[in-house]
Amino acid sequence: MLTNRIRKEIEWHFYNYQADLSLYNAKVEDIVYGGLTARYDRVGGGGGEPSSPTESKAFKLEYLDREKNWATVVRNTFTVFRFEPEYDIMVELYIKRRSRKELLSDGLWETTFFRWREKWLMCAYKWAREFRLL
Repeated sequence: MLTNRIRKEIEWHFYNYQADLSLYNAKVEDIVYGGLTARYDRVGGGGGEPSSPTESKAFKLEYLDREKNWATVVRNTFTVFRFEPEYDIMVELYIKRRSRKELLSDGLWETTFFRWREKWLMCAYKWAREFRLL
């Protein structure tokens, strides 16, 4: 059920898609480039981690890849509507940051806008539920 709070949360992630994507990429960089210096105080085996640093990084990257995040929700929603008229409105609204008033002044009907918006927010809501983000 889409409440106003959930709508706002989903739209926040649409508006901040680049930040969500940057956060994911930063996590990947931390894994890939982390631990490149020798730690002489930790020489020897033991512990529960794999003995190979490369193998350890591969496990962490695989886990991160399976982690479904808000950037994936937004990307999947845009993909679903890629060949629909809603897509252009989504790009104008969230990527180009045009206001609703600007879109309506370009000839888009208000009822059409809200109907389409409800459609793509419901799609995003379903993805977020699938990934257990909501």
